[in-house]
Amino acid sequence: GEPAAAEPTPNVDLEKAKTVLSDEFGSEAAEAIMAIVGTNGQAAPPSGASSPLVEELLRERMVEELGASDSRLRDPATYGMVEETAAKLGAAGFLPELDGLERIRGLLKMAQRMALPDAPSEVDTERKREVDRLKDKGSPTRSTRAGKTKPKSALQILDAKIRMAEEGSTPEEIRRKFGG
Repeated sequence: GEPAAAEPTPNVDLEKAKTVLSDEFGSEAAEAIMAIVGTNGQAAPPSGASSPLVEELLRERMVEELGASDSRLRDPATYGMVEETAAKLGAAGFLPELDGLERIRGLLKMAQRMALPDAPSEVDTERKREVDRLKDKGSPTRSTRAGKTKPKSALQILDAKIRMAEEGSTPEEIRRKFGG
């Protein structure tokens, strides 16, 4: 036979990274990610996990993380558009100073800012919720009180009196409308 391959000794830094990944992504995802990292991304993940599974777990994590700050990213179509933009940014060489998950996270956040308009503010969101509640109850969404009219200047009052006189109003009608 062939000589048995020696078992590689676990790297302390890799074990620490695996622990951190397990805490953040779960043990199965951490194992899959560590398998890819341990072989420089050229081998399939262990335990029967496939590369599509790793991609799906990573995608779910990113949707959850980014969707917490911007609910629009919970929509699969919107997230897909942001993901495509991030892939283009990555291929163009953006954020080369970051590695692994930090680079993916950075590219997705950059793509989010580029691909989506500004998210509505909390004030706008609350105002929309209030209007929706009022509509559901059948209440008017705007105030029904008449607004205050701006007082007329002396020149405007005089012009109105002259106009009424020219239109044929009697002096009593003019006095009734404007007083004295």
